[in-house]
Amino acid sequence: MDKTSNVIVVTGGASGIGQALSQGLLHEGWKVLVLDLLEDRIAAARKELQAPDAQRVRFDAMDVTDEKAVHAAIDRCEAEFGPVAGLVNSAGVAAVVPFLDTEVAVFRKILEVNVIGSFIVARAVSLKMKTRGAGSIVNISS
Repeated sequence: MDKTSNVIVVTGGASGIGQALSQGLLHEGWKVLVLDLLEDRIAAARKELQAPDAQRVRFDAMDVTDEKAVHAAIDRCEAEFGPVAGLVNSAGVAAVVPFLDTEVAVFRKILEVNVIGSFIVARAVSLKMKTRGAGSIVNISS
């Protein structure tokens, strides 16, 4: 990771793997911007995620498929929290439905969040990283 900054963005960071990664990153000394879609998950994560310094974790509710919202969140992060050194794309949705029973609309939603959303956030962060010539991105998928 780019050690000139210690800010990492974690999408889907208020639950599951994303929350576990956010907690680990906080314990390793990183500043973490937790992005998640659902306000209730963010409220729960505020109580769960522990940082030695409360100023090292921030939360923002946004939809990874909303390009304007993603760019606004990254801009706010850089202005208020510091330059982004890393991104973990952990946001994702699934449908526990047999293949033949899966409707096309459901499959499109999965692709929109899991693939297009990851692209949108990675691109927004990469544009910032490019100006500094450093940064890392990890995409989690299943």
